[in-house]
Amino acid sequence: MQAERALKIAKDRGTIIFDQDLTIEMIFDDLSPETKKDFIERTIGTFMYEEDLMVTLKELFRQNHSLKNTAEALHIHINTLHYRLKKISELSGLYPSNLNDLMKLFIAVKLLEEGTKNN
Repeated sequence: MQAERALKIAKDRGTIIFDQDLTIEMIFDDLSPETKKDFIERTIGTFMYEEDLMVTLKELFRQNHSLKNTAEALHIHINTLHYRLKKISELSGLYPSNLNDLMKLFIAVKLLEEGTKNN
């Protein structure tokens, strides 16, 4: 089971990986498809088809929550970034400035990406 999990992740990442190196992937692997779907729907379901918001959120994670770097990477004004983050909060009830909510958004995006890769 561990070898299969590591192989699955290695295929997604395109690199060799060992099961003992997996962390959050262990949790994701144990969740049922229904639980993953429900979690995504409860967190980002209200805006997951709004490309500008999803791109913004993914870039925010890539930039380790640096607003300045995120705005620069997206080639948008910082006020535009603040507007998009506010829109995410209004639609989801989750605030990217709150660590607990940010973790929920991060997990939802990762689960969505995982589901997209597997389809």
